[in-house]
Amino acid sequence: MPIEVYTGPTYKEYKFMVEINGYKAALVQSFDPGSRHHAVAERGGAGMNHPFKEAGMITFDNCILRSVCPIGGDAQLFWDAWMDQAQNPRTGNGGSTNVYMKNFTLYELDNNGDPGKATEYYQAFPIEHKPGNRDSLSKDKNVIDEIHIAYVWKEPRSIGVGV
Repeated sequence: MPIEVYTGPTYKEYKFMVEINGYKAALVQSFDPGSRHHAVAERGGAGMNHPFKEAGMITFDNCILRSVCPIGGDAQLFWDAWMDQAQNPRTGNGGSTNVYMKNFTLYELDNNGDPGKATEYYQAFPIEHKPGNRDSLSKDKNVIDEIHIAYVWKEPRSIGVGV
């Protein structure tokens, strides 16, 4: 009788790592950083044939982490606990922004698992947690399917040698 053998995802399948407030939180297979938008302010005066346009408010779409594998300990509960800091479903109380807004770094890993590029996200908080469908035959039982994170702004950061 044949026996089916399966091995779970390997470390090399995760090309991104998330660090929150300086602590390694998760490995990620797919990441959508969200778009950056500039509003356009238009103004015109008497006698102008067309409006003068200039850049206005900057906004960022939410970033989405997909196939998230928590790193260590209580990391499986981390995302819900973080969301509870913003709005607790049990008590109905909302938290203060200085408690639930955190900074995080997304590292793009090279083929050796070393950080090759980093982007810093500021004043961020998770707004949606999709644990995905559960199936007893699921090959990735530890993987959370999607986390959506809102943030105020982001910027790339250079990575020094030996980081």
